[in-house]
Amino acid sequence: CYIYFAKLLRELAFHYLPLTSFYFSNLQVFAATYFQLILVPFLSETLKISKRTIYLWGTDIELPKMPLYHQHTLAYALAAYRKKQQQKIAA
Repeated sequence: CYIYFAKLLRELAFHYLPLTSFYFSNLQVFAATYFQLILVPFLSETLKISKRTIYLWGTDIELPKMPLYHQHTLAYALAAYRKKQQQKIAA
């Protein structure tokens, strides 16, 4: 479940946040940078919760202690985003 959720988070964040090849030069640096500078603020703004709360859930993209209702909220957001993208492609 957490691996699937991590993939959902990556997909949702990558759609909204541009990444450059600079971040890919070192995978560990990228992962830490991505989590601290991109993912945490993105989740904080999206879910309307504090960054501290997100850090309590975990310190990597898996976020094993994230409550299930927040996982569901993000899954719905991703589904809505995908639907909107498909409608743009069809138009």
